[in-house]
Amino acid sequence: MQKHNGVTIKDIALKAGVSYSTVSRVLSGKISAKGASAEAVLKATKELNYKPNMNARGLKGQSTMTIALMMPEIDSLYYSFLIRNVEKYASREGYTILFYNSRGNMELEKKTLNEMAMRSVDGVLCMSVSEEVDHIVEARNQYNVPIVMLNRYLSQEFCNISVDNTYGGFLLTEYLLNMGHEKIAVVMGDYNMQFNKDRLKGYRQALEKNDLPYREEYVAGNSHLLKEAYNSVIRFFSGKDNPTAIFIFAEEMVLGVYRALHELGLRVPEDVSVVGFDDLYTAEYMIPPLTTYDSGIGEMAKLGVENLIQEIETKESGESVKLRGGIIYRSSVAECR
Repeated sequence: MQKHNGVTIKDIALKAGVSYSTVSRVLSGKISAKGASAEAVLKATKELNYKPNMNARGLKGQSTMTIALMMPEIDSLYYSFLIRNVEKYASREGYTILFYNSRGNMELEKKTLNEMAMRSVDGVLCMSVSEEVDHIVEARNQYNVPIVMLNRYLSQEFCNISVDNTYGGFLLTEYLLNMGHEKIAVVMGDYNMQFNKDRLKGYRQALEKNDLPYREEYVAGNSHLLKEAYNSVIRFFSGKDNPTAIFIFAEEMVLGVYRALHELGLRVPEDVSVVGFDDLYTAEYMIPPLTTYDSGIGEMAKLGVENLIQEIETKESGESVKLRGGIIYRSSVAECR
């Protein structure tokens, strides 16, 4: 984050008790100085002796009050929930959202980035399809458009607003271990996605801490669809050394897992415990309600929007954040018998 006299937008926001975006909008003249929030900001800037960088602010051309949101897919509960939150926080600041779906394709993502810039969006919230960021850096530099990485922590080139997936994976696995489960299966999505690798890393760390081996046969990757999750569970229970718990990385796969366990004559949680990740709004309505990890989707969307607007309006890049949530205890886990 750029500093002026050692003072940042974050310092002003903390002192004034308002959001980053409110500070940036006051300093850019988009909020009347008559409001209580604006007065608090102006008072804080004076007390902190903040000196704005007028040259940097002058680099900004005519605003379109439009933010682009680039996602690898849109047909999932997770992304629909994230979209709603991004739109909510952006609209509060007077910004409109344009949605772009790269459909998990790198070449389409590159093309989409260029199209966004051609439409003169003010900034981009980017959920990239891989850990490769060179093309994103190039687009930002070529078109001089602010970009914040959302649900990704890939490069110090950007402000990254993400979830500490390693911590979440560790916490859920350790909880199952503390409940007596030593044979914990994993149903996960794309091996190449950073958040899946990080959750798996946390899972392995918890096993290692408890002197338990990592067993490849208990890990089903690339389970993107309900049918694939269903098939993975059938495979887990096709041998003799069956798991006693299942950790589902993509919570929308829970229906496939529950269906397979039901058809196998196994009860949740009496026979098999199940946990998920993200606490989507369906989790508490499952039968039984799903124990899961609250990854703070709403807070991530809020911080992503705030940091992007800050960079749009002041040319100051925000600080990267990894959010830590906690376990939501429901009734899909029982002690191992």
